[in-house]
Amino acid sequence: MKQGQYTVLVVEDEFFILEYVSAHLRDNGFQVAQASDADEAIWAISARPEINIVFTDVRMPGSMDGIQLARWIRENYPDISVIIASGHVGPEVITKDLHDVMVFAKPYKPEAVSCMMRELLNQRRPASDLALTPHEHDHTTTSKT
Repeated sequence: MKQGQYTVLVVEDEFFILEYVSAHLRDNGFQVAQASDADEAIWAISARPEINIVFTDVRMPGSMDGIQLARWIRENYPDISVIIASGHVGPEVITKDLHDVMVFAKPYKPEAVSCMMRELLNQRRPASDLALTPHEHDHTTTSKT
């Protein structure tokens, strides 16, 4: 993956989780935008067309939760990939009507999240730009935030 080639919006209301995941993604070559609730996320998505992936928590304050945010993204920005993290709601509930959304159970390893993001992005790349170099695929540094 080329440095800074893809942009991820991390939506998380717990500050330390937001910062930890964001730092890990930056360390792994992603550009990162942040939002603490769905309302901020909608604003960010509308203002930043370069966002490729939204990684969101389920439970958060505001006018909608992460599942409702995923539905909004599907209706308005279907080309954005969505990954939902939840410690309370099972994947069968989340994916009932959102079949193409990925789900991570909390607690999760940031390395697994960045690996899933690379896989999602590889599925969408043109054939001429598909291969990750071996060191990029194995790069799983963590940030101590």
